[in-house]
Amino acid sequence: EALNRSLNTVAWQVLADIGVDYGMSYLDKMHFVGLSYLDNWNTSMSIGGFTEGARVVDMARGYSVLANGGMYSNNTCITGIDSQYEGDLYQENQPEERIFTEDTAYMVTDVLKGTLNQPYGTGYGLGLPIPAAGKTGTTNSSKDTWFCGYTKYYTTAVWVGYDTPKAMPGVYGKTYAGKIWYDFMKQCNEGLPAEDWVMPSTVAYYNVDSRGEKTSQETGKQDLFSSVAEQNARSNSKKWAEEQKMKEENARAAAEQASRDAAAQGQEQAAAGLTALIGELNALAYQDDTTQEKISQGRTMLEMLDGTEQYEALKQQFDEAAARAGSLPYEEQTVPPSQEIGPGITHEARPGEAPSASQDITSGQAPGVQPGAAPGGIEAVGPGGL
Repeated sequence: EALNRSLNTVAWQVLADIGVDYGMSYLDKMHFVGLSYLDNWNTSMSIGGFTEGARVVDMARGYSVLANGGMYSNNTCITGIDSQYEGDLYQENQPEERIFTEDTAYMVTDVLKGTLNQPYGTGYGLGLPIPAAGKTGTTNSSKDTWFCGYTKYYTTAVWVGYDTPKAMPGVYGKTYAGKIWYDFMKQCNEGLPAEDWVMPSTVAYYNVDSRGEKTSQETGKQDLFSSVAEQNARSNSKKWAEEQKMKEENARAAAEQASRDAAAQGQEQAAAGLTALIGELNALAYQDDTTQEKISQGRTMLEMLDGTEQYEALKQQFDEAAARAGSLPYEEQTVPPSQEIGPGITHEARPGEAPSASQDITSGQAPGVQPGAAPGGIEAVGPGGL
């Protein structure tokens, strides 16, 4: 019904579902000429939105595939070409090519009949005295209008438009193109038996529910189903499931490998960090507020290396370095007590500083300096003091 009403959104969705590349492959099989590579990503192709357009003869051949039960024929009005020197170059009745299954061709034809004989069809009123199927086509602003249709005997495609695209207000596929098709096909098929397409044995009507799915209940609505298509769908579904399973397994394997790589990188960084930390601990002369924190960090890095080849060697080195650092005195314990360097004068030694060898601890004077003298500009401030 959507196709009969020319509801473009449905056609667009179908192409989006099957993929543009897959849809384009059928046009290639039917030898459409002049398709642009830009159409490879063009979902509007589903409603005729080709970059370079389509030739009328290609449209006629495409619809003839449906009329011929899914077989493509390249026959023309030329019956043969003979060369004086090369003999027969071409003969009619070229081999046909299978494009669609017979089931598909029959079911699409059944749908396209509705364009002509259903009140809601865009080509309603163009029906012939014999079974026929077809489809209207109108571009934006009616710059191009089409009608393509067929009987068991003939297929005709009609295009109405200007060489240079120009809007044609009020002109649609049913009007000029449709009427031309109707008049021409009526005469072509005049006097021919009203032969209809024979339903394949693999196609049958079934009751359908509101979603168009098969049901055993009597719903008053039926639709065609193909056992071949259903079998292919099951096969494709199984294949799709297998492909999805393989994709999931590959994704899982890739994630596991990435996790292993990240773990290996983390262990490599931990080994380098622990080696550097061991060096820092061994270089300490005394403990400070960060010593225990460094030892704790070292234990964390060592845990990351558990199970690796480096673990035992680094563990021994770290344990020795941590034990040594933990036994060191704290910095303030190394500061010596104040020393008296003269009557009433004391010297506060800085941490780690020893008394200067040039000082006379007893008198507080430098050797060779008389009491009260101020060598080097140092002022005497009292007996024996500086």
